[in-house]
Amino acid sequence: MEYIHVARDGRSLGRFAAQDVANGKASGNFRPDDLVWHDGLTAWMHLDALEGLPSPELPEPPPLPAMPAATAEASKNAPAWEYRAELGTLAALWQTLGEFFSNPPGTFERMRLHAPWRPAMWFYVVIGTVAYMAMMAYQAVRFHLNPKLLEEMVESFPLPIPPEAIQPEAFVSSLVLVPILIPLFLILKAFVMAGLYHAVLRMVGNPAGDFWTTLRVYCYALGTASVFLFLPMLGGLVEFVFSVMWLVTGLRRVHNVSLMPAMCAVLGPYLLLFAVMTMMA
Repeated sequence: MEYIHVARDGRSLGRFAAQDVANGKASGNFRPDDLVWHDGLTAWMHLDALEGLPSPELPEPPPLPAMPAATAEASKNAPAWEYRAELGTLAALWQTLGEFFSNPPGTFERMRLHAPWRPAMWFYVVIGTVAYMAMMAYQAVRFHLNPKLLEEMVESFPLPIPPEAIQPEAFVSSLVLVPILIPLFLILKAFVMAGLYHAVLRMVGNPAGDFWTTLRVYCYALGTASVFLFLPMLGGLVEFVFSVMWLVTGLRRVHNVSLMPAMCAVLGPYLLLFAVMTMMA
């Protein structure tokens, strides 16, 4: 079987070497229902019934060209933090912050609807804990230099506080508990606030994702905004403004809702709290 005649749809395709027929069959150039004949056969037969063909010898394609960095980044469906196993923790943290600061709509838009929530929570707790510790350390220095500031803050507090607790030394010593209490506070706050946001969003809109999706949006938005807490004076105010902006953007992009439902979900709990406090005053 040195040469094989191949025909299709009633016309001859030509005479081919057996190796060429084997390669053509493997690559799809020859179809299984093509008719073949070679010296020694009494009649034409289908190619898929022909026996004795050599093994196909198809060339291996060259390696695919490397994707440009921008294309590779755009192909990811989560913030860089969720690729920290391959990027490294610090590099992934820095890159994630860069993503949300430079292009928050695009970063939220490519987030998957259904993904594990723990990486996002870990991102929020790590940055939030360090930021709150830095903010409290700054306040401790202020109170130590000017004890009257602590007394004024305590006087404005609605609940009674023992006199010994308002000493600057007591405030500084309480910082020992901060690394334990702050993460617990942030986790509890994330679940409560995400639950409120998602409940309002379901009432005023039609979110594409579930509660866990909202929780991931909250953690990435608040974790990124916590960076502003490192600012000594207006850090808390700037953090609040940017957290609202990123929350609204995240809910819009991830849940695929319009601007108004996203704004109602984020600002609604604060407006309700303000109304209750106004009535109680």
